[in-house]
Amino acid sequence: MERISTFEATANIAVVKYWGKRDTKLILPVEGSLSFTMDEQLKTRTTVMLSPKFKDDEFWLNNKKVDLKDKEIAERMQQVDIIRQKAGIQEKALIVSLNCFPTAAGFASSAAGLAALACAASKAAGLSLPAKELSILARLGSGSACRSVVGGFVEWKKGELADGSDSFAETVFPASHWPELRNVIAVTAPEKKKVSSRAGMKQSVETSTLYPARIAALPKLIEEMRQAVKYFQH
Repeated sequence: MERISTFEATANIAVVKYWGKRDTKLILPVEGSLSFTMDEQLKTRTTVMLSPKFKDDEFWLNNKKVDLKDKEIAERMQQVDIIRQKAGIQEKALIVSLNCFPTAAGFASSAAGLAALACAASKAAGLSLPAKELSILARLGSGSACRSVVGGFVEWKKGELADGSDSFAETVFPASHWPELRNVIAVTAPEKKKVSSRAGMKQSVETSTLYPARIAALPKLIEEMRQAVKYFQH
């Protein structure tokens, strides 16, 4: 029997950015981060179909077939395997994803895409998961994707546990808390970035002499930003 589900997720923009991992496989951050979820002008629509008729997984992004043998793509797709394990199923998946904004160009398309994938795949597999579990699944595809599962002002908790079960994102203030807030985005170059966010993060973490100071300052910065959003009208 074929099962199909479609979800939409939007990008999120960090006001305190996640930069650096304590576990690269589980994508666990060195510190937490804060973001706000965008509206539907920056969204990804993803459909997942599961069927015993499929011999292999197949993924189409923006009408182009994706090579699932690519190492980075395979790592990002691990959430689908975990969903199958949770559901106790073996069916292969046909995934069709469409971004309504430039892909891999610095607009958090991976956050929107992998959040939508986590939600669509779990639903197609017959799972009804709470936002916390969906956030964790999305995180396994892309760290920032865990923040696109929920809306409003969002905090990604770094967690302490080695298995990552306490590292997820949750809404700290709903979008209605600050309805006048606007984020104006100008697309100056729709082409794919020359250096991916993942590669740029790894390089700067390994080479920047200022990185340790940033990590030390982050807990205070996150709390200050949280308070600034809470009392913005004052």
